[in-house]
Amino acid sequence: MKADLGEDEKQKILDELEEQFSLSVWLLDAAKRAIKLSIVSHPCKFSHPKARTSGIIFKNKGETDGYLRSGNVEYDLDIIFDTSAVMDVYEFLTLKTELGKTILDHLEIDSAQAKETFAIPNANYEELRQAFLSIKQSDSSNKTDRLVKQVYFPLEKDSYHLLSILTPSGLLTKVKRQIDELHSIEKIKEARECRKKK
Repeated sequence: MKADLGEDEKQKILDELEEQFSLSVWLLDAAKRAIKLSIVSHPCKFSHPKARTSGIIFKNKGETDGYLRSGNVEYDLDIIFDTSAVMDVYEFLTLKTELGKTILDHLEIDSAQAKETFAIPNANYEELRQAFLSIKQSDSSNKTDRLVKQVYFPLEKDSYHLLSILTPSGLLTKVKRQIDELHSIEKIKEARECRKKK
């Protein structure tokens, strides 16, 4: 605020800001902006930052086959957004509650805590819930982009599948974290001490 503002003007600005960022007003605005967010397991941005594809949340039954693949490793999903102006919505939805679950988790299971938090006088709970849950829905349109790495996979004579190679970002992050742990100085020191003791 400018220093030369009178007390009445300062109070008016503060009142406007309080109204703008009150929970009921902010939730309605955040629900509208949530459509610009998408949670995915395989973002296309690893191939090219300007690529745009369908949002994919890959779910596969894990098997104890020894392979390092999306279905065999539990990892966090990634966030895709067009503008950083919606990051506050993502941060809000990923806040952990006292029960250890995120707000998004509570909305998914339709918990009593979610109903209580989202019970605001000028909005319908179910509409707010669906707007926020829309960020975690896979897009069924199966759209690819020319900027994504693509492979022509032959089938029969003169036919093929066009495969878009997408990277499971959460899997890469988890593997990198495990490699970092293996190379951590403390672990190396512990291993040396164990070898010396033998």
